[in-house]
Amino acid sequence: MDMEGQGWRRREGRKGGWGCFLCLLLIGCNHSPVQSPLDVALQTPAFHSATTSRGGLRSLWGQSPQVSVQLPHLTSSNSSQGPPKPETIAILAQVQLDAAFAEETAPASRELLLDQARQGFQKALQQDPKNPTALLGLAQYHARLGERQKALDVYHRYLQYYPQDIQARYQIALVHAQWKDWEGAVRWCDEALRGDPESRNIRKTKGFCLARAGRYDEALATFREIMPESLARYHLARVLEHMGYVEASRQQLHLALQSDPNCEQARQFLTELEVAYSLPKPSSSAPAVLPAGHLQSDPASVQPPSSTPETGNGTSLLPLGGVPLSPAIQK
Repeated sequence: MDMEGQGWRRREGRKGGWGCFLCLLLIGCNHSPVQSPLDVALQTPAFHSATTSRGGLRSLWGQSPQVSVQLPHLTSSNSSQGPPKPETIAILAQVQLDAAFAEETAPASRELLLDQARQGFQKALQQDPKNPTALLGLAQYHARLGERQKALDVYHRYLQYYPQDIQARYQIALVHAQWKDWEGAVRWCDEALRGDPESRNIRKTKGFCLARAGRYDEALATFREIMPESLARYHLARVLEHMGYVEASRQQLHLALQSDPNCEQARQFLTELEVAYSLPKPSSSAPAVLPAGHLQSDPASVQPPSSTPETGNGTSLLPLGGVPLSPAIQK
């Protein structure tokens, strides 16, 4: 009898265990995961219709004059952390400034974004006059619009607070280069090199600016400080071609190949020149370039076409990171 009682209890226990398991399974299948309010909001149709245009995200800036990047208004009433910090305002203003010059941005939207960016930088500086992000952002704002004196005033103001900032000096050099003030760009490259004499990037930019200023010997010497002679002459050749001095450019490429017959960049660019301009083979009896690298002043061989003095293949001569100008200024 005791054995029968124990068997019954074991059978009932197994039934109870399976019942509990089935109950948990049913509860788990019917249970929906808990979502945060943010997840719920992101999944609503209203959110998608408000943030995505018919042409996709890339066409968002080209919809209408009302398109803009709104700064979040954080106050003590809706945030326990208080109003936004000046650095946060300046960063968001920089986003608006970059969006204003995006290719997708319509002209009407650009003006609105520019106003919002300027107001953001100014608001940040009202709270913190020495904020570095706001100062550099406001300087870039004026530089991109071609407002030279205003940009330089803000840059000088920044350097009064942060005189050891090498990248700010280099940025000023790039701004001068965008304005085609090549001598000014060279001076500010020298200012940046005083803080970082071993910077290859700044020295290379200085070489390009020296060449654009017509100081070809100095440009070649600057290039040779950071690269072999063949590559130095190749870079000088690209500048000369961009300026319209096609024959002088070709002579520099021949000198580059004399220095290093395996210089693929010089060989490829020489082929491109000969195909694009249908150039005849150079005469060895009258070289256009002296051994020291001086460009001969023969008008027939050096002077660019009078109608298009700044034409070329359109290759960008400055490293990436220059400050783009407003389309209206570029015209």
